[in-house]
Amino acid sequence: MKLLKSPLRYAGGKGNYIKNFIHLFPSLPVMGEGDGDKIKIIDIFCGGGSVALYLAQIGYKNIVMNDLDINLYNFWDILKNHSDEMINKLTLIWERVDIKSKESGQKLYNEMKENIKSEDKIDKAISYYILNRIVFAGMTELTTFSPTAWEQNYFNIDRINKLKKISDILQGIEISNCDYKEIFKVYKGNDNVVYFLDPPYDIKSNLYKNHGQFNHDEFISSLYNIDNKFILTYDCEEEKLNKLKSRYKVIDQEYNYCLNHKKNEDNTLSRRKRIEWLITNI
Repeated sequence: MKLLKSPLRYAGGKGNYIKNFIHLFPSLPVMGEGDGDKIKIIDIFCGGGSVALYLAQIGYKNIVMNDLDINLYNFWDILKNHSDEMINKLTLIWERVDIKSKESGQKLYNEMKENIKSEDKIDKAISYYILNRIVFAGMTELTTFSPTAWEQNYFNIDRINKLKKISDILQGIEISNCDYKEIFKVYKGNDNVVYFLDPPYDIKSNLYKNHGQFNHDEFISSLYNIDNKFILTYDCEEEKLNKLKSRYKVIDQEYNYCLNHKKNEDNTLSRRKRIEWLITNI
C-alpha cells in the first residue's frame, strides 16, 4: 500500500527519512512485544506532520500531533474537523486562478498574505495551505512568492482533493498546541508515552518565528529531566552534541537540506548535504 505523504512542504520534514528510525518505535523490546497499541506517541514539534501521518497509516492508534506554531496548529485542526468546507473553498480558488500565469500566482500570494490575518479560522487555514504551496521552500508566511513553485504546479487540484484522505487519517490523531515543557510536565514518569522530538534547527533564522526564540540550552536541560522514552532528531552545535553523546545513543544521519542549494557544473541546482543526529534513550 502506498502511504500518503504530508500535504505541506516543510523545512526539515522527515517524510523521506522516517524509515531510518521507524524501528525504534513500539513495539519496543524494552516495553514488551506487541505493546504498540498501549503506547501514546507524541510528536511534540510535528511541523509538516510526516512522522505522525506515517505512524497512523501503518497501524498506530494513540498518536498526538503537537506544535506551538498557532497557524500551523490551526491548519491541522481545520483539516481534521472542517475538511469539506476547506476543500470546497480551495477548489473555488483553484478554478479562478490561471496556472500558466506567474502574475496570477503573485496576485494569489498577495491575497493570501492578507487573508492569513483573518479571524476566520477556516480562511486562515486555507491561506496557510496556499502560501505553503507557492512560496520559497514552503516557508509560508516568512518569505515571498516563488515563480518556480508556481511553474512546478505545487498548488493543484489533485493535491487539494487528496486533503480529504489526509483528513480521514487525522480522525485517529489528537492535535494540540502546547509548549514542549508543558507536555514534559504532564507526562513525566509515564512509561506508556514515547516522544518523537524534531525541534527547530539550532541556527540563527526567522524560520521558526512562531515558536518564539527557541532556547536550545533550556531544551537540552529539560530533556535531562524526563524519564520517558524519546527519539530525537537534532541539528545542534558541537558542544551541545557532546553533552548529549555523554548520556544517550547518537547516530549521525545525512539529509538533503531543502533550504540550501548548490549550483552544479552544468548550472543545475541540487540540495546540499547536511548532518542531523538521531539521539535516543531507547
